[in-house]
Amino acid sequence: MAKYDTLPTEETTETDFTTTDPDTLRESKDSYRHQDSVLRSWRTTIIVVSIVVFGLFATAFVRSYDFNSHVVTNTNSLHCGTSNTTAEAKALGCEFDLMSYSWTPKQCFDEETASEFREWVWESERQEGAFPFFYDQEGKNRVEDEHALSQSFGEVIHTTQEEHLGHCTFMIRRIHRVAESNGRLRLNSRFGTLAHTKHCSMEVLKSLKRPDLSYLRGIHSRFGVSFERC
Repeated sequence: MAKYDTLPTEETTETDFTTTDPDTLRESKDSYRHQDSVLRSWRTTIIVVSIVVFGLFATAFVRSYDFNSHVVTNTNSLHCGTSNTTAEAKALGCEFDLMSYSWTPKQCFDEETASEFREWVWESERQEGAFPFFYDQEGKNRVEDEHALSQSFGEVIHTTQEEHLGHCTFMIRRIHRVAESNGRLRLNSRFGTLAHTKHCSMEVLKSLKRPDLSYLRGIHSRFGVSFERC
């Protein structure tokens, strides 16, 4: 049977950390401080470099991504007519988009987000009830349905602040889907602007400052039905 012999070992010289010599202790502390300072410096450097690299990648992405292909820049683009009538809009193949309260060319009509918004706006727990659109600010004359709303060009339509914020929230989904569509979808001329996005973001931020949610129940918002291009 094999026999395992104990290998000879050499004792290494160990530092006596129990010394009470002041100079030795001071040198040891200074050494630790220096090492700790170096580690913190390297850690800070790594973090800064990581942020810079991430920033460069982000900048490269923003510069390379063609956002202009998803917004309206051409006045001769697709449109829903010049007479501002539903008959002409339908004849040109336009769809009524509940989310943007407008007749929109089919090429920039995002049905998926429109359907999600429609489902949300018809829920019975909406403030002022399902489909909270009115011809008056008092909420006494309710718009019957989506068809009636689509025929309301020239009317001032009133709605709740909750519906207004809901519209802004669903617009985030729409913008994301447009960005991922490789040009298949586009934003229409009414809401495909930075001005509208800033407006929506400010409305959401202002609502966060309110002490309670009672403001959402009020009929504080209004809009008009329009005919858009893309």
